[in-house]
Amino acid sequence: MNVYLLGLGAIGFVTAQDLAASPDFQRVTLADASTRAIERVRARVGDPGKVTYQQIDARDIAALTRAFADADLVINALEPSFNIGVMQACLYSRTNYMDLAQGGPRYLTGTPDSFEFLGWSRQFEDLGLLGILGMGMDPGVTNVLARYGADRMDEVTYIGVRDGDSGVVEGMEDAFYTLWSPSIAIEECLLPAMIWEDGEYKRIGLFQDAEVFPFPEPLGPQTCYVVDHEEAKTIPSWLPGILDKGLRRCDFKYALDDDFVNVLRVLGKLGLNSPFPIEVKGQQVAPRDVVVALMPNPAEIDGRATGWGLIGALVEGRQDGREKSLFYYVKNSYEACRAELGASAVAYQTGRPPAAVAELFARGALTIGGSVPVGVYPCESFDPEPILENLAAHNIVMEQADLTAVLRDRTASL
Repeated sequence: MNVYLLGLGAIGFVTAQDLAASPDFQRVTLADASTRAIERVRARVGDPGKVTYQQIDARDIAALTRAFADADLVINALEPSFNIGVMQACLYSRTNYMDLAQGGPRYLTGTPDSFEFLGWSRQFEDLGLLGILGMGMDPGVTNVLARYGADRMDEVTYIGVRDGDSGVVEGMEDAFYTLWSPSIAIEECLLPAMIWEDGEYKRIGLFQDAEVFPFPEPLGPQTCYVVDHEEAKTIPSWLPGILDKGLRRCDFKYALDDDFVNVLRVLGKLGLNSPFPIEVKGQQVAPRDVVVALMPNPAEIDGRATGWGLIGALVEGRQDGREKSLFYYVKNSYEACRAELGASAVAYQTGRPPAAVAELFARGALTIGGSVPVGVYPCESFDPEPILENLAAHNIVMEQADLTAVLRDRTASL
C-alpha cells in the first residue's frame, strides 16, 4: 500500500518516522510546502528506498490531485483550514483520506466543522472510499477511549474528555507560548464552547464550568475549562448506541493555568483572536496571524520542555449495577518522547495515532462491526479494540483509573 503524508510540521515529523519504519507500506511520500520542514524530516528519516519527498503547495488542488493519484491513503497533517481542498483532491483522485482535526464553525472561524465534513460521507461512499476524521490524540484516541469505555457500561450518563499537561519550558516562565499550534490553541479556547446536553447541542460562554479534575499521577489535580472541540460534536451522534444507554451530557475540557487564561481573555476582548483580515496602514492583516507571529514556534522550543501529557475520556454511568466514573487515558513524558522520536509529548501523542491507524487500514483491519467500511466517519465509529492494540505497539498505551469515589459528588449533580 502507498501512503501520502501531507504536512511535516511538529505532528507530521512524528508521523513520518512511523510511516517510514512500518513494513505495511510499500511507498511513503512525505510532502510539505516548506523545504525547511522537508529537510528536518529527511535529517531524521534519511532516504530509504520506499520514501520520497515532495514540495507542494496544499492550496493548489490540481497539484494535490495529481500528487495523490498513486496513493491509497492520504494523511492530512495540516491545519484544518486546508481540509476542504485536500478532501476534494482525494475525491478527484479517488484516494482514501485521513485528517487529525477539524475547525469551525464557518461563521466564527471561516473553516468548516465536523458536522460539515461528515456531510461528505455520501460522496466518499459512492466512490468506494473511506474518510477518517480527527485521528490524532484529541480528537482521535480520546474518541476511541470513550467508545471502549461506553461499550463496557450498561448505562452511560456522561462522557467528558479531559486534556491535562504539565509541560513547561525552562527560561520561558514569563512568555505566552503553547507546545502545540498557537493558532489552533487561540481559536479553540476563544470560541463559545459547544457541548451536548439533554438531547441537544448548545453553545456556552468562554471558560465555563471550571473544575479541578483529579488527573492520575504524575499530573495530579489541574483546573479545567470547557473548550470547543470535536469530541463533543461527534460522540453523541456517532458513538453506537450511546443515546440508548442514557447519555445526558458530553463535553471537552482543557487544563489551562491562570496566566494563560488571562492572556486569552485580553486577546479576545481586543479582537486579536480573529482570523479575518482587517486593514492596517493600507495592508490586509489577520489579527491572529500577528499574535502567532509574535509567539515562539513550538517546534523550536519543545526540545527544552519537561513534564507530562495525560489525556483521556471520563465515562460515567452504571456497570454491573453500580455507579461508576471510569477514566481511560494515555500518558507520555516530554523527556521520553524527545529521546525516542525527537518530539514533544504533544507532537508524539498526536503524530503516532494516524500512523497506527493507517497500518490497520493497510491490513484491512480498520473495521466497523467487523467489516471494512466506506464513507466518512469519526473515530468512535470504528471497532476500538484493534485500534487500541496497535496504538500500544506505538507506545500510546491505554490505562484506566476508577474515579468513582473522587467524583461522586459531581456525578450526583448531573
